[in-house]
Amino acid sequence: MLQMGFHPNWVDLIVQCISPVQYDVIANGETRCTLKPQQGIRQGDPLSPYLFLLVVHVLSRIIHEEVREGNISGIRIQRRNPTLSHLFLADDSRLFVKADIQESNHLMDILRRFSMASGQLINLKKSGIIFSGNTQEDKRTEICQNLQMSPLPLNWDSQLFVADQKHKHSTTLWSES
Repeated sequence: MLQMGFHPNWVDLIVQCISPVQYDVIANGETRCTLKPQQGIRQGDPLSPYLFLLVVHVLSRIIHEEVREGNISGIRIQRRNPTLSHLFLADDSRLFVKADIQESNHLMDILRRFSMASGQLINLKKSGIIFSGNTQEDKRTEICQNLQMSPLPLNWDSQLFVADQKHKHSTTLWSES
């Protein structure tokens, strides 16, 4: 937060709000044991959504830098539209890269740099890959092994609907099969 320009006093207040707590287990009026959570913000913490926005801003800046340098390409929905490299939702993130080993290597580097900059760990076991329908099976396998992730049962070409300004035409981007 300091690198983003937040005042040190503000950062100290936030750190105090999210610093680890300690829970005492009391039975029959006596403390039986003490539990100390190891990491993360407490579930339901009202600061959580705001801190998420700050954290994903770091990831967004890293991704924009990689796109600008030509290391990842993102996707284009239509020829004249801007490149889409990432979407951040309430509790989910989507990163869009070309289905090749070089871009998957850059993606892993982005995630590593993000983890180092933010202190957040990305759980690859809870992450997955969605391929376009025309990605060859051998390339899918190679990329999944490289990223240490599993393919998800979705096709990006039939779920998200985008309509033009006059709502006369709509385009499907991805969906569950």
